Amino acid sequence: MKNMRWTGCAVLLTAALAAMAVADVQVSITLTGDLDELLGILQQLRRMGYGGGGYDEDPLRLRVHSTHQAQQESVMLPPENETVPVEEEAVPELPPQPVMALNTPAIEPASAAAGSAVRVTVQVIDMENAIDTLSAILNAANVTADLFDNGQNGDIAAGDGIWSAMLALPPDLPAGQYEVKILAYDANGAPILTLTPDQRVTQLSAVLPLAVTPPPAP
Repeated sequence: MKNMRWTGCAVLLTAALAAMAVADVQVSITLTGDLDELLGILQQLRRMGYGGGGYDEDPLRLRVHSTHQAQQESVMLPPENETVPVEEEAVPELPPQPVMALNTPAIEPASAAAGSAVRVTVQVIDMENAIDTLSAILNAANVTADLFDNGQNGDIAAGDGIWSAMLALPPDLPAGQYEVKILAYDANGAPILTLTPDQRVTQLSAVLPLAVTPPPAP
């Protein structure tokens, strides 16, 4: 069936080419089919002597195009004078910044031998410049040390908002779990008071756990 179709198409093309040669006319013939069928027709024409010569010698010109058109999505445009509302992105509300706070307190190392020293640090937020003194207190041994932000006395860098102190542990301090409390005072030595989340008035402070191990054997 395909061979008959190829031969028939070839005969039509041959007649068209003959008419072009005699009358100097242009003949347009539309061929449809899949790729295999079209290739068979072209091969038949090639065997009949068409489609292989130069541009001036061969009257056969082929134009191949696709009848497939991609489906386009329809887009509804607003009227010319109508503006499209733009939804504003909601900006999350940030919690209010505290006026005073002792953030990220830390002890390095968190476990130390009796007779050694640990570094106590805390980040200070003080928008009212009310804090004058910070003291680290190990109540169980009655040991205290003041924290500084001056690059000295155990502080690493001056003016970075990180207050530090070196807290010496007594050599006879028994091994065990302890708490180191950081307390804030004003320039008059009075405790700086603040409100807890449950609205209780208390001294501005931070509490750190400390593990004390026995001193190394002599």
